[in-house]
Amino acid sequence: MDASECHGSLCGVLCAPEADAEAWLAAALDGIDPTAGGVRELRFDLLALAAEMRQQLRAGDMAFSPLLPDDDEPLVDRAGALGEWCEGFLFGVGNARIGDFDRLPPAVQEVIRDLIEIARVGVPSDGDEGDEAAYTELVEYLRAGVQLVYDELNPAPPPTVVGGPRGVH
Repeated sequence: MDASECHGSLCGVLCAPEADAEAWLAAALDGIDPTAGGVRELRFDLLALAAEMRQQLRAGDMAFSPLLPDDDEPLVDRAGALGEWCEGFLFGVGNARIGDFDRLPPAVQEVIRDLIEIARVGVPSDGDEGDEAAYTELVEYLRAGVQLVYDELNPAPPPTVVGGPRGVH
């Protein structure tokens, strides 16, 4: 699993109301010798990333951003990573057992369908400015769509009222 796909799977898992970062980590590190050099540090770094992503999604202020190659990388590479990110997200949502797709809120269903299509994205190797603009729009849609999925599946609790109406005993 490359970095973009791994990040996507993490974000998919974190959208579940009962997100389990430890289970995600076990799946992400599946097949890696736990005694190999650097695995302990990698585990720590991935759990820190999970906490950071959870915080960004909870904030709901569009601070969330998918882990994708920098804009100076070729468009074909960035588009491939975008597709892999979406594949990872869909895998994470599936592994999080969010529930029956048909019972999800309609807006969540729409975003998931769109991410399936984005996962199939491709650009010609000679991508032009129009392709660049389309890529940028897809990334922005992805940011907003993932935030919407998180918000829909993890509604904020109603504010607590301190005290009560006057005259009520």
